[in-house]
Amino acid sequence: MNLPTPPDDLVELGRIAGAYGVRGWIRVRPHGRPDESALLSLSRAWIRPARQTGDAATWRPVDIVRARSHAGLVLLQVAGCDDREQAEALKGSEIAASRAAFPPTEPGEYYWVDLLGCEVIGQEGAVLGRVLAVEDYGAPHPVLRVGGADESGRPAGKTLLIPFVEPIVGEVDLAARRIVADWAADY
Repeated sequence: MNLPTPPDDLVELGRIAGAYGVRGWIRVRPHGRPDESALLSLSRAWIRPARQTGDAATWRPVDIVRARSHAGLVLLQVAGCDDREQAEALKGSEIAASRAAFPPTEPGEYYWVDLLGCEVIGQEGAVLGRVLAVEDYGAPHPVLRVGGADESGRPAGKTLLIPFVEPIVGEVDLAARRIVADWAADY
């Protein structure tokens, strides 16, 4: 059986933590806040079993029938997963979706994946580096990990942690891939 080719713009949104109930619902531990997960409004996602990493051909599409956040997780009912055993078999799998399928954002809202790689300009026009990661430590706002990267994209050299909150972050221009922050390189 030939599976459809996954889109080039897949974004991993979380990992499947196991079954929820006896009717095939799955528990997803999302990357980010459960109540803001793109999974809540998507009709299709892609799942890759934990045992098969690194090969794009192992992704398989699933249609999302229903989704809701619950107790720090996202609960999904997907077509074809009808009982607890089928849902448990997915435990540890990655779940992703096409970035193009994400719902539009409101002004001043951003998907974290869109901030990755943006150049960060600090006080007095100093280039602080690029956004390497957006991290959530449970504070009311996420934190940008900014710095240089080696050829493989891993952090190299000094990194900065910049709160992603006004008035520290003053301008985000996704088209120009640029973020202006009231931050100095020696903070």
